[in-house]
Amino acid sequence: MFEAFMLACMIGNSNICHTIADIEGPYATHEECIKRVNEMAYDLKDYMPNFMPLKYKCKQKGTRT
Repeated sequence: MFEAFMLACMIGNSNICHTIADIEGPYATHEECIKRVNEMAYDLKDYMPNFMPLKYKCKQKGTRT
């Protein structure tokens, strides 16, 4: 099982960033998790218009990193 996370930073000021955790998962495969991260990145403009997605992580559930 994989959990989706995305790092979004303010446009024009990369010192202001937020980690966004998905609330729909976890996902059975890494591919499903990546698909969800892409959906999150697309929807970001509607919820946080001054931010842009910078990085993502599909973390295996139960691991520390």
